[in-house]
Amino acid sequence: MLRAADAAQFTCAGVGRSEPDLAERPSLSDDFVGSWDQQRVRDELERLRAAKNSAESASRAKSAFVSRMSHELRTPLNAILGFSQLMRMEAEAGDLVVKPHRVALIETAARHLLDLVNEVLDVSRIEAGHVDVRLSTFNPHGVVVEAVALLQQQADNAQVQVSDHVAAMPGFTVKGDRLRLKEVLINLVSNAIKYNVQGGRVEVRAQALEDGVEISVADTGVGLDAKQLSALFQPFNRLGAEASGVEGTGMGLFVSRRFMELMGGSIDVSSQPGVGSIFRVRLSVPRAA
Repeated sequence: MLRAADAAQFTCAGVGRSEPDLAERPSLSDDFVGSWDQQRVRDELERLRAAKNSAESASRAKSAFVSRMSHELRTPLNAILGFSQLMRMEAEAGDLVVKPHRVALIETAARHLLDLVNEVLDVSRIEAGHVDVRLSTFNPHGVVVEAVALLQQQADNAQVQVSDHVAAMPGFTVKGDRLRLKEVLINLVSNAIKYNVQGGRVEVRAQALEDGVEISVADTGVGLDAKQLSALFQPFNRLGAEASGVEGTGMGLFVSRRFMELMGGSIDVSSQPGVGSIFRVRLSVPRAA
């Protein structure tokens, strides 16, 4: 019979050592627990650092937005005040003669100011989530035709040829907001005309993709370099065009991108200085029930 004294010396594998006492069994060391706590602290610090950087970036973007907006608002306001003061002084001197070109300049500045206010309100509604986007299924061909037709007079005045190469695409539908898509296309085609060269071309095309449709607006304008492309969709940023004499607010592309995102679509651009730019908008096709 195995005695109790011998049992203490019995080994499972015959290694020749006794079963260790429970107090001597391996356990999580203080070093291991400390390392784990340190990793949690590092992860939390990294998360806080990322949040801080994001907040600072948002603050800088807001400051830049306010700065550009202030500049854009001051320009038409100064024009209105300047010409109206000039007309008042002439009236006080008794030699006021209404000059049509001055009235036209005041009207132009006022319209530009109204456009700015409207686009700022659009942005505010978009950012606050108060923009109505009514998704439906429709054939995009009619939207393209309407947008191009509305801008034909602008193209004629600028001596730019606009070509609509969009096929009828019978039976083809996309999911989106018809009105918002029309606004986006009007903005893209209008920009392609404004920033083109005399005698230039604008070509609008559409093609069916595996999961949607792509509508492209290509121009033969001055094009954009890498630095300009990186700032293209910033609000009130006209990329230096404010000194060109071409009217604009710098808000159209910013609003267009937001509209496309709200419709579940996208917008992108490729460009080459001296050659031109191609803007592409994409929408998905409705899923089968």
